[in-house]
Amino acid sequence: MSKERTLWLADGLHRLQEAKLNGLKVVDVVFKEDGKVKLAKVDPQTIKVPDVRVTSVWTEEEYKVFQDTIKASGIENPIVCTTDIVEAMTKNLFMNRLKGKTKVSEEVALIRELSEKFKLSIEEIQKRTGLKADQIEQRLAIGRASPLVQQAVETEQIGLGVAFQLSRLPNEKGQGKLLMELMKMIPPPTTSYVKEIVDESLKILAERAKGQTEVNPTIPVKTLKCHICEQPYEYTELRGINVCATCYGVAKDYILQRIREQTAKASPERALAERVAIPEEEGEGVS
Repeated sequence: MSKERTLWLADGLHRLQEAKLNGLKVVDVVFKEDGKVKLAKVDPQTIKVPDVRVTSVWTEEEYKVFQDTIKASGIENPIVCTTDIVEAMTKNLFMNRLKGKTKVSEEVALIRELSEKFKLSIEEIQKRTGLKADQIEQRLAIGRASPLVQQAVETEQIGLGVAFQLSRLPNEKGQGKLLMELMKMIPPPTTSYVKEIVDESLKILAERAKGQTEVNPTIPVKTLKCHICEQPYEYTELRGINVCATCYGVAKDYILQRIREQTAKASPERALAERVAIPEEEGEGVS
């Protein structure tokens, strides 16, 4: 192996760990260089592992079977490496998702690292990992959420959909307050329920920012014809019910809107949205 070449682990962390634990001096490694796939025997101690990566989720029983197989037959499958750390990270995510279950929190951390540290665009990450653009955007948003939200994802207390909805709130305080309320709910709330709360909270914040007040529609002064003398008069001079189609429509719409508003304000979802509608400038932390 050339001294200048650095090999980064893409797939096979458990095999590499077992090789080191069992004191193996060399392991088979497959990698691509100059457009060609190469196979080489490499000292496992020289293979570098990216700090941020995705690891396949194994049960204790599955890992015990794996260890016993290594002890009995050795490491039969080559360890997959690359000569570029970014390629190692993207290939790591791609290959582990193909295998099955991965930790969402690890995917979030890896995609955030690719975006923020290595400056890969969403399109580049999409091309290299096979994830859809909306999946990448979702994970990036969760990566910027409060530590409480990220910890809840890590411990699988909330799912990806709920975490993304929480990340839409503008600061950590609001995210934390809503998360605490959701954790009390039995059964756990659905993503659509949390989206409804967050949508309402963002609407409240927008209304506050605009200083929005209730607007009472004004009906223009008109003259109406008396049904007896047939002379025009201002409506205040008339007796009885004289309502034109325009005014009738405005009045009806206004009354129905007020009924809807009062009903919405009385709902528990509206009350919760009010509590978590915290402006971004009010700072971080959960109180």
